[in-house]
Amino acid sequence: MPYEPNTADQVQGNQLFVFYDNWCPLCARTMRFYRKWDWFKRINFMPAREGEILEQFQVNQEQALKRMVAIKYSKKKNSGKTADTAKRPEMLLFEGIDTIYHMSRQIPILWVLVPFLYVSRILGIGTCIYDWIASSRKIIPIGQCEGDVCLIPKR
Repeated sequence: MPYEPNTADQVQGNQLFVFYDNWCPLCARTMRFYRKWDWFKRINFMPAREGEILEQFQVNQEQALKRMVAIKYSKKKNSGKTADTAKRPEMLLFEGIDTIYHMSRQIPILWVLVPFLYVSRILGIGTCIYDWIASSRKIIPIGQCEGDVCLIPKR
């Protein structure tokens, strides 16, 4: 069933829409961890292998499978635009360590990590570590098994 984003959340910028690889046990564990601590329900997790959802949010599947991708809507600053374009929310796209950073900003108990994540992003260390972890993760194709055999795709 396609997800229908709440227009009020888009306009106010209250929600973070996160696309994760649902065939990846590490990604699924990360999603469950953040969902557990997301008391204010500010993060919506969506599987990156659902083409219909990705199309709806205009997210590139290859990009979302390589790194966790997040979308947040924010109000555009009215800089001489027409009234119609000023009302439309601006879509901000984050990936990799930036997604982890923005998810952590949504959860008060994780705010202690935010300065470290911010510095690691600025220095580029966070991206290197994120990419190293992402490149060594395992993919388990859910629903792709025939009998007792599951084909694991090559990278």
